[in-house]
Amino acid sequence: MDTTGVGGQHRHARPDTVLDALDWGRVVVGTLARGIVATVVGMALWAAVPAVIGWQPTTVVTASMAPRLVPGDVVVSRPVPTPEVVPGRVLLADDPDQAGHLRLHRYVETGADGTIVTKGDANPAADSTPLDRSAVHGVGYLRVPFIGTPVLWAHEGRWGAVAAAAAALAGLLALCTVDAGLRRTGREARGTSAPRPPSDAVRVHGR
Repeated sequence: MDTTGVGGQHRHARPDTVLDALDWGRVVVGTLARGIVATVVGMALWAAVPAVIGWQPTTVVTASMAPRLVPGDVVVSRPVPTPEVVPGRVLLADDPDQAGHLRLHRYVETGADGTIVTKGDANPAADSTPLDRSAVHGVGYLRVPFIGTPVLWAHEGRWGAVAAAAAALAGLLALCTVDAGLRRTGREARGTSAPRPPSDAVRVHGR
């Protein structure tokens, strides 16, 4: 559509409504992307930072503790004194059945020789080999849901899923800046909206 301006000159009408809708869409998309990235980063820090004080984050790789703990969750375990290692606690310990692996199961009872009998909440029977108390690293204290899923995929050799997750994160980071121009324009507009007073005042003296 054309409109006629002063002096008979023609100009194209600016579709303000459409542009405003697109601008608002960019703002919404950028805000959502930043919120998702902030949530993911916050959860990752929540899972990793306790290691600084000696706590141990572990990615859950099986469903043996479902539904409380599911594959992809990260459980942060903290060291505790031996008297606090009591039945009912979820323990992180060296797995006597698999050298170099960890077991994250619930302490269900004490064996006749003082060993610790454990069981996964979802398992029908207790673990076949009890734990020595010296094998216990700590008790489960903090659960961060799903943040360890990429680690689980890597453990399972699902590299396509890992690559897809990395691509999705890269896409989210790109969307975080989709409204950068609008935010910059808004700051510039606020900075120039107020008229500045003249630097020199001119006085007129009359007789």
